[in-house]
Amino acid sequence: MTESPESVVSTRRGHVAIALLSASVLLLQLVQTRLFSVMLWHHLTYLVVTFTMLGFAAGGTLVACRPHIVKMPAGRRLGRWAFLFGLSVVLAYVVVSRLASQAGTDAHEVSEVATAALDYAILVLPMVFAGMVVSLALARAGDQVGKMYAWNMIGSAFGCALFVPVLRIFGGEGTVWICVGLAWMSASLFWGPSTLEFFKDYAKGRNPQTTMGSILVGMLAVVAWIAPPTLFTIPVAPSKAMARNMAFAEEKGRPLAIELTRWDPLCRIDVVGDPASPMAIKTIYQDGDAPTVLPMGRAHETTNILDKEGLAYLLFLETSPKVLAIGIGGGIDILQAAAAKRPRPDGEPVDFTGVEINETTADLMTGLYAVGTGDRYHLPGVSVHIDEGRSWLRRSSERYDIIQMTGTDTYAALASGSYVMSESYLYTAEAYDDFLSHLTPDGVISILRFRFDPPRETLRLAAIAVDALRRDGAEHPENHLLLIGVNGPRVLVKGEEVGIDYGSLLVRKRPFTTDEVRRYRAYCEGSPRTDLLYAPGMSLPGPAGASGSDDVFRAAYPFNLEPVTDDSPFFFRYHRWENLWDSLTGQDEEDRALVEGSEYGDIVGGKPIGLIMLVTVLAESLVLVLLLVLAPLLISRREGLAVKGAGRWIAYFSCLGAGYMLVEVAAMQRFVLFLGSPSYAITVVLFTFLLFSGLGAAVAGRSDDPGRTLRRALGAVCVLLAAVGISLTTFFDIALRYPLELRMVLSVALLAPVAFVMGMPFPSGLALLGIRSSALVPWAFGVNGGASVLASVLGIMVAMSMGFSASFAAATGTYLLAWLVGHRQLRSMA
Repeated sequence: MTESPESVVSTRRGHVAIALLSASVLLLQLVQTRLFSVMLWHHLTYLVVTFTMLGFAAGGTLVACRPHIVKMPAGRRLGRWAFLFGLSVVLAYVVVSRLASQAGTDAHEVSEVATAALDYAILVLPMVFAGMVVSLALARAGDQVGKMYAWNMIGSAFGCALFVPVLRIFGGEGTVWICVGLAWMSASLFWGPSTLEFFKDYAKGRNPQTTMGSILVGMLAVVAWIAPPTLFTIPVAPSKAMARNMAFAEEKGRPLAIELTRWDPLCRIDVVGDPASPMAIKTIYQDGDAPTVLPMGRAHETTNILDKEGLAYLLFLETSPKVLAIGIGGGIDILQAAAAKRPRPDGEPVDFTGVEINETTADLMTGLYAVGTGDRYHLPGVSVHIDEGRSWLRRSSERYDIIQMTGTDTYAALASGSYVMSESYLYTAEAYDDFLSHLTPDGVISILRFRFDPPRETLRLAAIAVDALRRDGAEHPENHLLLIGVNGPRVLVKGEEVGIDYGSLLVRKRPFTTDEVRRYRAYCEGSPRTDLLYAPGMSLPGPAGASGSDDVFRAAYPFNLEPVTDDSPFFFRYHRWENLWDSLTGQDEEDRALVEGSEYGDIVGGKPIGLIMLVTVLAESLVLVLLLVLAPLLISRREGLAVKGAGRWIAYFSCLGAGYMLVEVAAMQRFVLFLGSPSYAITVVLFTFLLFSGLGAAVAGRSDDPGRTLRRALGAVCVLLAAVGISLTTFFDIALRYPLELRMVLSVALLAPVAFVMGMPFPSGLALLGIRSSALVPWAFGVNGGASVLASVLGIMVAMSMGFSASFAAATGTYLLAWLVGHRQLRSMA
């Protein structure tokens, strides 16, 4: 006998259906961080999680405010909403991708913030449908709510595990269609029995509505696989370097073409070249930005070591230095190493070690472009490792004459997707300590970055280096630094050609000698494209030459030059929070003119646009939570507030939502360095939290005393969070030397206990409300979701201002508050 679709919620099929939908939502959330990095700005992608949770909260509130929906048959309704979720995802991306392709070329105008907000608002709609499905399924689960919640979390963990392999195989657009397919599979399970039984029923004239629904899903699935490029493709934002450079080349009559595109969990790779000259230099772009040059042919035989990437080699003209390069991309650093001490004695290889974080780039260099580039990744003496630079270096015992970073970790896609701004572990105080400890006595750190007027990147790097040199025992760190300015290529900005300039900072283990300074002075005087900006005995020009102590100088400087640490690695945040207020009130005209008057300032912007966006989203989220969550509850479920202890329950569920999000944000970021890749950190941490929180929820759902479970779980959460926060640095130091697979296992083992108990307080609280105060259940869902939305933004603000340790501490304090409120509430109910 065919099972009624209206009883599906309490069946195994219903559990699988909710797991598939949850997998679809989580996979979509993760892939959107990649898509938005390409279509919009890299520092906006973290907002995906904010609006995902906002849509969930709004959908749950909508269901809660219409109690008759909960009492009606649920199967077909759940199937309809799941189907609409998938369909609305397709329609949303049809609209958003077209809006992105028509955006302006200036990504740093405040007007562009409104455009980005519109894109996010469009993508809230699918999440509303998903939130309605999950909320109704939980509401109809009755005393099985813990089990249903567990399937929801386990499904989300499955979606997280799918992210890396699915994105690599199907690309960005294809992964969106996979999400749609999972949603429609969920809809089919909610609608009725298996596909075979559908067709049997159809042949016998039974259940035609459900059968036609299944046929429609199948037809749409076929269309989805055949016509993705026709419906939508993900464009590179017109404001990105790739779009600008291609437009510039078009104007000059030398049109460029995209030769190939590869999607990677770290970024989207595009190789751009001249179709009329296949062996001309190509460019590899990461999310449309952060270009790395790809010289073709046997360039290692013709490269000039006096190019801007090889200035450190002037210190080793008589020897063959041992080199480590972090972020080697198309292999420019390899070419410099091969060019040093040319001609080489027969059989003498270079001594070069390269670390490249992007596996896709390395695959191109050793696969498709191996022959065309002379297979430079495999030249004699060259060794290349696929890893995060700091993580690999801390596991190495080798010492090097040159540690080179050529524009590594520039304004590209976010390393860790949706949860952070532009952080980098390569330019922190601890990074310099690691670099200095891996230098030979005559070794040098060589870093090439963008050069601004007034200085920002190179000056901040110099400040971090000075502090590190002092910790390393240098009495006069100013004698260990040398800075060379390089005038770079021209690009098109707002219809005008402007130059991109670079600064090459050299940090020596020992002081530079007079002869070495003279050598660089002669080099710069003989090259019209270079200037010696600083050497021992010189003063930095302009604002950088102000007198006073380091603290006084940094406080007076128009940009934030404070050294960054691994606990708060936001190297690219040069604006202070007070700059935000000045910008909003128009009191920063003088400082802004310093930036916008410089050539490259038009590209990076003179306004604190990232901070403006953070505050804007926080305000927008607060307003939307009020309008979409709290206002409907006040209008239609006001009776819940009349329940005794309603205020404490609202505070309890708010703390759970905020605390969970704060822990996730901090944990994912802290594990980037340990696991050696942002994609690994996101996948391992998020998978662990979702899976073990789901298991914890399932255990809590079987408890015959939810009050006792609530108290014990919250107490355990506070203890374990404090222990993890205190021990994390020591854990990393001890375990970093182990292989990646073992580090992943250890990461899961460390986080699983706290994730398990974090999954227990929510279903335990719901069980108590269901028994004694059911009118408050909609409020529990609403305030929990609303608090999660706001905490996802506040967590970034806390990390940027005080560090990730402060985020852990705030999360622990939030759970402690939940324990105190819950304990008092249980006493009042006794």
